[in-house]
Amino acid sequence: MHRLRAEKLDTLHPVNYANTIKSLEMSYRHLSELDSEESIAPNYCVEVESKYFFVDYKEQLVIDRESGHMHYGKSFDLLTRTSQKYLAEDEIIDFLDTLSRFNFSQIKESASIQLENPSELFEYDLTIFWAFGEKEIIKATFDEKGVPVQWTSLIAKLHSFVASFDYTELFDVQIYGRIRRKEGQLIYCKVSFEEDGPLYYYLADEDVYKEGDLVIVPVGPDNREAQAYIRSIEYFSPEKAPYPIEKTKHILGKYESSH
Repeated sequence: MHRLRAEKLDTLHPVNYANTIKSLEMSYRHLSELDSEESIAPNYCVEVESKYFFVDYKEQLVIDRESGHMHYGKSFDLLTRTSQKYLAEDEIIDFLDTLSRFNFSQIKESASIQLENPSELFEYDLTIFWAFGEKEIIKATFDEKGVPVQWTSLIAKLHSFVASFDYTELFDVQIYGRIRRKEGQLIYCKVSFEEDGPLYYYLADEDVYKEGDLVIVPVGPDNREAQAYIRSIEYFSPEKAPYPIEKTKHILGKYESSH
């Protein structure tokens, strides 16, 4: 592995960009050759020799219009892999329609590229299947000369799309650590107007807020509106209220950018 190379393959057929994308498949690979005398071999190294060991990390992304599926996977070695599959038909159709406007085949350097570091390889394969049967393949080094000219915009859209499915509540301390309100309890929110500013109690009429929310509250004798951040939420029975109920002002609502 002392002369690693990656080449760009020309587009197989001229593409009509009025066409739409049927599916997109992308594979990424980072192959490293490390000196065992200078580095500690990770558990997922591919092979250990007398002096060198290899790390072969891969990622794969498949987005398919017909099935409405997106698959994203990572591979650290033959035994260590992760895989996620999503079904989102409408979102995938809209996203692939957006990508159909990109020019995938325009690359800065089409000739073979000799890597500066012969012990490390970054490469990718990108295959675009167009609805009218055309296919476009790019195989190149994963660097600024090997990716399409419009790659920065393209990968930003890809990353945003994939990340939009990464929502989870299972590990959210604000959900599993939240104290539930009992019947008859009042909702007292501590708010601050600055990052490390003093805290003030406000009453919430609905249990719809969470820590970190930006809200609108009345301030001063004229009740002018001001923005404040909710720092904590507490529940009290009326007789145990931390501040007189009749003197406590109420949150007006969440702050909206158009406010």
